[in-house]
Amino acid sequence: MANCINYNCDDLQPHTINPDCGELLLGGLSDAVIFDCDHQVTDFTNGTQVLAEIAASRAWLVQNIKVGIPLPSEVEMDALKACGTQTLVTYNRTATWVDGNVNNFNTVDFYAPLLGGRTVGAIIFKECGNTDSKVTYIDAEISFRGGKIIPDNNNDLQRYELTLKWKSKYDPESINEPVGVFS
Repeated sequence: MANCINYNCDDLQPHTINPDCGELLLGGLSDAVIFDCDHQVTDFTNGTQVLAEIAASRAWLVQNIKVGIPLPSEVEMDALKACGTQTLVTYNRTATWVDGNVNNFNTVDFYAPLLGGRTVGAIIFKECGNTDSKVTYIDAEISFRGGKIIPDNNNDLQRYELTLKWKSKYDPESINEPVGVFS
């Protein structure tokens, strides 16, 4: 028997099988709402609140993009007891973002501040493969890295390619889509 101490800080709940014959969800995130650090949203499933933030320029709707969230990398510290395993502190998380909507407005007015160091306070992403009208919700300080790609031939498209970065111990949540935001 393993001799470990976990203090039962995070109780486990039963594992659940997908109800529809083990249906698996497809990937892909196609649209986003980026929320400024001073946003006023208290319920990200409430379309009225989200649309009010967009109208107040504390949130921005970005459509027709391609986003994915790969496996995070762990941040660990050495054990505080002899013969112990390292302790998980948090995860460094990323998302990949590709946007083919290349134009001068996006280059100068939208992406330049984000790629210049401005952080945002939350993002919701529309899930392509979820038939239950869900969005992926990230509640963290998020930074952007990357830029505009101009291929060296005319067999490829110009695009913005970004990496989003944040720290969180927990995976992004899947929550109900706010009505009227992505339609």
